[in-house]
Amino acid sequence: MEFFYLLIGLAILILGAEVIVKPSIKIARFYGISEFVIGLTLLSMSTSIPELTITIVGGLHRLTGLDVSDLVVGDIVGSNIANLVFILGFLGIVSTLKLKNKMLIKQSFFLIGSVLLILVLGADRFYSRMDGVVLILFYGMYLFFLGRQINGQIHEKFKSIKKQPKKSINLIKEGLMLIIGSALVIYGARLTITHGATLAEVFQVSPNLIGIFVIGLGTSLPELVVSLSALRGKAVSMSVGNVVGSNIFNILVALGSGAVVSGFHVNQSLIKIDIPFLLMISVIVILFFYSRSRLERKEAILLLCLYFGYVGVKLWGNI
Repeated sequence: MEFFYLLIGLAILILGAEVIVKPSIKIARFYGISEFVIGLTLLSMSTSIPELTITIVGGLHRLTGLDVSDLVVGDIVGSNIANLVFILGFLGIVSTLKLKNKMLIKQSFFLIGSVLLILVLGADRFYSRMDGVVLILFYGMYLFFLGRQINGQIHEKFKSIKKQPKKSINLIKEGLMLIIGSALVIYGARLTITHGATLAEVFQVSPNLIGIFVIGLGTSLPELVVSLSALRGKAVSMSVGNVVGSNIFNILVALGSGAVVSGFHVNQSLIKIDIPFLLMISVIVILFFYSRSRLERKEAILLLCLYFGYVGVKLWGNI
């Protein structure tokens, strides 16, 4: 029965992804906002709602005396690792991922900076409420940076509007579709995570591993299905932007919000193994795109090998 509900959750996730991507592409093209920026903001926030929900609920549980720190922090780190090596690797096998150097380089500071931030803040093995505030403020800086970029793109679009055929868009309808799609993604993720975690507990795996691989991979499913839908809509940069934006949002907003609620203990293996691995692969992914402005199949295969190697080490050592 648990497996059946897991499949239902996956089906709802896929449906929600389809509903989200189409209006996102329409809005991006109407306002002249690059699909990459839409992926960084609108899509990444929508697909990261499961992580945000888990951290806040986890923080509330800690206030009642139930410490789920390993599950919560493991989910954030595991989800981000899965996004960068599993999802980008999978997408890179399906299609060559092209991206202009300047588009990703501008995000590299926040992508790598956010990982460095939780590595430093977690050195004392605890994310305090103040640490959570710092993370959220850092995201505020990120939004300010993106806001200037979006304003510039909209200005350029409407500056040349007289030279283009007049187009119209029903913002209420497209916005409603986004809300419906996000609701489906959240509900589908909830079913997937809940019943996936129940199945994993049967094997008596440690909470840290459940957080990283079961819940972490489960909460990455929205990013996977949304990015695949974006690829089918020939919005390659949107799919990459979704992954990068989700990683930034997960750390700075999702983890930050949960930490503000109650603070979280940090497992030693996260500081010594998992977060350094996340930092390493973040640098590797940026270098792949920077070298030739694309991620081809051979690089994608390497990313997948890194992921399965990481999984093997964690499971073999039960760490």
